[in-house]
Amino acid sequence: MQYGPDGKPIDGVRRPVKKARPKQQNLSSLEYLSKEIQKLSKNLANPRDKERYLDLKEKYYREFLIKILKSNGVEKIQFPHSTFTPYKYYIGRGNNSGIVRTALKSRFWWSMGDYDDWEDYNFIWTQWKSNKILGCLKSWKEVQE
Repeated sequence: MQYGPDGKPIDGVRRPVKKARPKQQNLSSLEYLSKEIQKLSKNLANPRDKERYLDLKEKYYREFLIKILKSNGVEKIQFPHSTFTPYKYYIGRGNNSGIVRTALKSRFWWSMGDYDDWEDYNFIWTQWKSNKILGCLKSWKEVQE
């Protein structure tokens, strides 16, 4: 009978060695939400993914505010429980549209519209004046009503 370096007998049969699993990292709620947001942000064509993405962005923002408030000694924090409809925007080509689009994409309360009804949009950014779009925009008096 042969013996191994550890003094145990070797019976000639190789047994598979179990690899140690890496321990799950303890992620903070902000880190977890950030990873989930990054996963979803790659493809927002599906409306369900878009809704989940907006929910995660809102939760992330709330967690961030909670951490800031707690670090400043504020213990009692109340947020409204109802969700809101995000503002809709349209960004046309040209006129530094990439910068504007990037700025609005990073804000969860703004959502790119579906180009259906221009009257429901809260922000429209175009290179050229379009009478079709200008005719649909509400005047200040209409917005106040």
